This record gives sequence, C-alpha cells and structure tokens, in this order.
Amino acid sequence: MIDRFSFGSALLSRRHLALVATLAASLLLGGCKEKEKAEAAAAQPAPASSPVPKAAPSEAAANEAAANGSARVETPEYVVALAAGSTEGTVTITAKPPLHLNADYPTAFKPDPGTVKFDAAKVPLGQETKKPCAAKADDFCESSSALKYAEASSGAKVSGTVLFSVCEPERCLIEKAQVAAAVP
Repeated sequence: MIDRFSFGSALLSRRHLALVATLAASLLLGGCKEKEKAEAAAAQPAPASSPVPKAAPSEAAANEAAANGSARVETPEYVVALAAGSTEGTVTITAKPPLHLNADYPTAFKPDPGTVKFDAAKVPLGQETKKPCAAKADDFCESSSALKYAEASSGAKVSGTVLFSVCEPERCLIEKAQVAAAVP
C-alpha cells in the first residue's frame, strides 16, 4: 500500500493530506457562512436611528457667511457654527435629537495652513458654555467655546476643522466639520 503521495517535489503522508483537505473544507464552508451573514445583514432594513447621509451646505451660502465673519455647517445630526471676532472666535456645536454631545471626547479646532495664527496645531475647545438636552438633562446638546487667536488682522481668514463627537444611546459618531470665516 502506498503511504505517501507526491506533488512535485513535496511528499505528503495520508495524515497530512487529510489535514489539508479538512482545512480547505473549513475555509470554504466558513466563507459561505460569512457570505450568508453579510447577505442577511444587507437584507435587513437600517435601524430607525441611523443617521441620514450628510448634506453639504451650498458653496454660495458658505462663501457669503464666511465673508460676514461667520460660518455654519448643518447636517441631520448636528450644527457647527464659527463666529469670527477681532481677537477670538466662538465655536458652537449643537447636536440634534436624539443625539447629544460626547462630553468625554476631546473637542478641538485644527486650523488650516494659511489661516490666522494659533498657539497650537490643534487647539482644544474648552466648552465654556453648555446647554442640557431637553429630553435628558444629564446630557448636553449644545456647547460654545472661545477660539483664541495668537495673531490676526482684519480681513484675515479663520479656517479649519472642528473635531467633536455626538452620541445616541447605542453608539457615538466621531465627526469633523470644516468651517471658515473672515476676521472683521
């Protein structure tokens, strides 16, 4: 009886051949199960609390607001506003129901190159003013933070990305909102 099989220069015993066959079958069947799981998940409707895809503000409206010293980004989940002053700006973040702001996430402003000067490449936003949510007073749905410039001149542009997080009971979303406004 032949106890070894030859494949090119490799010799395999019956035991090795059985092991290879078992592994191949497991991978094939496991792949089928994963495919079935993926197909089943795709067939289920999205949960009612899933965020609606974000709508970008119109470019003309954004340019007009920026020229007036303010900027506003609105999506189905949140509103982010930047009001530029002569020595500092104010960043206001508002979560829309059923979401609330994530108090544990390090909210910050990351300035774009060529904008007014800041003391850091990523400016922490202190959330000096917080408003609680109407549905749950333990959570807050709005925060306002001072954005202090290191150096700015009239007509200079304040632009960058606001980094923050909004949550619903099941999950939190890490968000980025691009804002730009002119210093008055």
